[in-house]
Amino acid sequence: MFGLSPQLAIGFAAVAGCIGFLMGRIGARRQLRQLAQMARVDSVTGLCNASAYEEALDNEIERARRSGSRLGVLVGEVDDRSAIHAELLASAGAIFHTTTRQIDTAAHLGRGRFAMVLPYTDEHGAYLVAERIRQRTGALPSGGIPMSMGVAGFPRSGANGHAVLHAAEAALAEARAAGGDRVILLQRVPSTARVEIDLSALRERQVG
Repeated sequence: MFGLSPQLAIGFAAVAGCIGFLMGRIGARRQLRQLAQMARVDSVTGLCNASAYEEALDNEIERARRSGSRLGVLVGEVDDRSAIHAELLASAGAIFHTTTRQIDTAAHLGRGRFAMVLPYTDEHGAYLVAERIRQRTGALPSGGIPMSMGVAGFPRSGANGHAVLHAAEAALAEARAAGGDRVILLQRVPSTARVEIDLSALRERQVG
């Protein structure tokens, strides 16, 4: 009474096969998306890596240019490079993560160097964020994590992502030269400064 005719059985089998095929395709696409996302994340800190940061910086600069808005950029580095280890990086990364808004991008560029892109934020607002992060990392247990940080902004510090990032790097160099454990806001771009920075070097810092 409840048996299926051969034709219906074949039809149901075909439908089941199609459903299985589609589910497999959906699962494969989901896995590809997950793999692509993992390729953009620093495995130690859970923040973006240098490649993802470069892309976010360029995209946000272009958005700021179109909308006429401001953009803040900060670069921070652990002062004692010899003390860097995975647990320290993870602790610092957690502070960067919890300090960001949803529209911000925080990244670990490698070997204890971190960076953030802050849309709709001028360099003075970015300075306050950098100072908050510096204080929070410095207050961590076991002596804290002293960091030097440099801050710059678009369009004041440069007309493109490379120039603004270089300006933030110049401010970071000033902070380190002044003794470290401080935030420097770049007041002007030195006339001798290059407006290009080799971001491939930043990617190499992801080791460790």
